[in-house]
Amino acid sequence: MLTDPSGFLPQQQQNAGGANQQPTIVKVQNTSRDELNGQLGIVLQYSADRGRYTIHMVNSQTSCALKPDNLTKAGMIDTYKAQFQQLRNDPRIRQQLTHVYRRAQSMLPAPLKPEYVLGGMALLLVLCLYFIGFSKTLMIVSIIMLVGVLIAPDIIEPSNVNWRTVAMNFPRRCRETMEQTVPFLKGKVTNKIAAGIVVMMLLLSTKVIFTSTPTKMNRTAAPPSSSSSRSSSSSSIDNRANIEAAYKWGFDDAKNDNEFGASLPPYDYASKANENGDNDFEDDEINYDYISSSSPPSSNGVGGIMSKFGIGQGMSIFYMYRTAMSLGSNGAGGFSPEVLMANAKKLPVWQLGIFGFSLFNLLRPFF
Repeated sequence: MLTDPSGFLPQQQQNAGGANQQPTIVKVQNTSRDELNGQLGIVLQYSADRGRYTIHMVNSQTSCALKPDNLTKAGMIDTYKAQFQQLRNDPRIRQQLTHVYRRAQSMLPAPLKPEYVLGGMALLLVLCLYFIGFSKTLMIVSIIMLVGVLIAPDIIEPSNVNWRTVAMNFPRRCRETMEQTVPFLKGKVTNKIAAGIVVMMLLLSTKVIFTSTPTKMNRTAAPPSSSSSRSSSSSSIDNRANIEAAYKWGFDDAKNDNEFGASLPPYDYASKANENGDNDFEDDEINYDYISSSSPPSSNGVGGIMSKFGIGQGMSIFYMYRTAMSLGSNGAGGFSPEVLMANAKKLPVWQLGIFGFSLFNLLRPFF
């Protein structure tokens, strides 16, 4: 007897190794109830005795049993639509959001409201994007989110925020967050070491944000003044006359089959030396000071490639590692390549896009 004829059930109900798979979003079709057709739902289970799937309808927040023929797997747009409807209509989520809103309202002065603060933050984000660029704005947002994740448990739940308690719990929160992010570090770092690593990351990121390094040379020349324009104009006319005279002398030498340079006017080296005050002038040898041009450093080699690695590549490595560990976790604290490949095939498109961008950003210095 089939336990999942349409393959809608996540693998965690069939195989313990697929604990990270998301539930399947389906769309209802061809039922006798017109109000139900076109609705979206989440597959909960399959009853082999009745031959029906139990579906949680995200719009009405009710459950119903439907035949496999009346269900089709939702596309990408419908999946995002179902997730939004679930967040909007789920009473538990609405209750939690209401609690967070009231908590935020109690922490703000009387005239302010949380939506005003969010509007100001959005405006500040736009200004940061305009004035300091996307990369540094992303770093600022990442720093704020990191600090927020670390101190959130100590400022959301208590009725009165005690910042001394927040500071005392900060090292422990750093260790717990680090162990959740990098599972193999569990039990290998202390609170002080974890706090030191987090503080060092924050300091380095802050230094990169506030250290302005010019990335492009200013190739726009300033407009010349009127006096320099006249001087440059007269100099170019003299140079043109000299070039035309030199060309005529060379043409005369070639035309008359003379020795090279025979048409040049005689040059009095002795008088020229007296004019310059140089009594040791030698007419048979001219010494020039050779100044070697310094070639720009090559970007090839290990040193050139490593010089192109920065905070962006570090963030890409961290995101790729975190995503791989999350997809490859087998539910028992270990890592399984088979689970990684199985979950990667069902990864949402937007996560695949971020992963691909991180991979491109990581490999970009090599090309």
